[in-house]
Amino acid sequence: MMKYWMILWSMACLCSLGALELPRFYGDNMVLQANRPLALRGSGTPGETVRVEIDGAHYSGVADAGGHWQVQLGPHGYGEGYELKIAAPSSSRTIRNVAFGEVWLASGQSNMQMTLAQTDGAAQAIAASADPGLRVFTVKPTAAVAPLNDVEGSWAVSAPGTAKNFTAAGYYFAVELRRELNVPVGIIAASWGGTAVESWMAPALLGELPETKARYMELRQALPVVERSPRELNLDDSGWMREDVSTEGWSRQARRIHWDYELYPIEYNGVIWARKEVELPPDWAGRDVTLSLGTVDDYETTYFNGEEVGGTARHTLARRVYEIPGKLVRSGKNTIAVKTFKFGWGGLTGPENIMFLQLKGTDGKVPIGGEWLYRASKLEFKGISQRLPGTLYNGMIAPLTGYGIRGVIWYQGEANAYVPAARAYRNIFGAMITDWRKAFGQVGMPFYYVQLAGFRNRNGEGWPLLRDAQRRTLELPGTGMASAIDIGEAGDIHPKNKKDVGVRLARWALANTYGKKLVPGGPLYREMKIEGDKVRVYFDYADGLRAGNGSLRYFELSGRDGKFHPAAAEISGDTVLVSAKEVAAPTAVRYCWLDYPEYPNLYNSAGLPASPFISE
Repeated sequence: MMKYWMILWSMACLCSLGALELPRFYGDNMVLQANRPLALRGSGTPGETVRVEIDGAHYSGVADAGGHWQVQLGPHGYGEGYELKIAAPSSSRTIRNVAFGEVWLASGQSNMQMTLAQTDGAAQAIAASADPGLRVFTVKPTAAVAPLNDVEGSWAVSAPGTAKNFTAAGYYFAVELRRELNVPVGIIAASWGGTAVESWMAPALLGELPETKARYMELRQALPVVERSPRELNLDDSGWMREDVSTEGWSRQARRIHWDYELYPIEYNGVIWARKEVELPPDWAGRDVTLSLGTVDDYETTYFNGEEVGGTARHTLARRVYEIPGKLVRSGKNTIAVKTFKFGWGGLTGPENIMFLQLKGTDGKVPIGGEWLYRASKLEFKGISQRLPGTLYNGMIAPLTGYGIRGVIWYQGEANAYVPAARAYRNIFGAMITDWRKAFGQVGMPFYYVQLAGFRNRNGEGWPLLRDAQRRTLELPGTGMASAIDIGEAGDIHPKNKKDVGVRLARWALANTYGKKLVPGGPLYREMKIEGDKVRVYFDYADGLRAGNGSLRYFELSGRDGKFHPAAAEISGDTVLVSAKEVAAPTAVRYCWLDYPEYPNLYNSAGLPASPFISE
């Protein structure tokens, strides 16, 4: 048998025809899930036998009529430094420095995508990142209208030159697993900023759920638009700043939003013009005026009555304020034209309260928000919008489902944190988890996620509702939630403390997946009991409850009228006793029901924060 194998291998090496193809996640430095049967897949010549060797073990399979083959590998213990050889009569491949370890998929939106270089303590962490047993495969962000068979990316061994670009939360998660388990760890990072959970769901699932059927139809209706969309646009716009230019073929933009939403479901880079006619009072004629345009993404050149009055040549979200000399100003109709340059996100984004013309030296203002005309002059096709539901599942998750993983870590929700989307999130998110488990062939696959950090977005109850939907998703077996309520930043939706995020996710995995004896999370609401005019709150993971930095804050009570009032709260053993003078007969309690609670301070003995909640 061994002699036959060597002959086949030699023939393949000598007469390689390049017919043997593998998905990119099978590559040098890859980590395969240890102690579990695995399926290796690829394509080649129809009917040919494909043989695989690793660490002295041999396996084989036969390519079907379409050339697709799959070879089943037996379980392999932890280890590093292996060569995986694949040989067929048509060609051969050798994959080097293969490790068998623990493989986790890290997915979500920008807070999971955020790189180590962008976080607190980056310099020190990067300098100490050399670790041959920690590897990361970063999936290139890809949206697709149908499931793909492969992703773009490659495995990288952790070192200062590579780790700086790793998912920060995923990296710190892996570091903890490496420290506690002392086995190789591989992270497959598949995230994309600004994306709702619907983008990460399989299209078939979108069509099944009452909450997402409309979004499924959105996908179906977008398909012919995608097929008809131009791949490139290059118009002569040399005179588009002039007052007399024809606006036939221009569209109307009623809201101050990014161009991406106007061009949806296609993503383009390029040049898009916006213009607006403004009526000015007679006494403004010939007098100097200040133009406050609001913010523009990415950069722009601005014209007033056909003359350039300002612009930027680099990406900045600074407010645009330009001086217009009186010689350009007249009574009645005046024209503003803005040539915007879009790379990724782009557009006139306002807000409208800072979009106006002001007569210098006076309080007189004329608003310029509202409806603008716009038209693209130069566009380069980037791909399908990542906001189109189902497309990120198709492009970034479906291709991975044949790759053996231990579980998933997830940080997403900001894009769904508005009413009523947050109310629907519990059912949608839970259904997505169940569907991913089915796709990966693991009914009980561990799925650990981050509860949204604090952020002052002033979006009503959207963020508290989303956090509570995440908490309620814990009803699904095999899930765990790492609260980040205490490590948010008021003015930044991307808090830079990702070390605690990764460590807290790792605690869930170490406790519930690997059987380590430690508390997986912070105090987690279990139930409440009414005691006269007080409410006693019971928690899971409540050993050693303590109030950090003063008395407990952010507890509220309501009565039958449903109105919540600030409440006093005190720790009583492993419970919290809550009361409010305005509520004589309490019926409900909640904690940290804010977008950004400053210094929430209920912790357990492990130093982990209590999750925000509202009683059922």
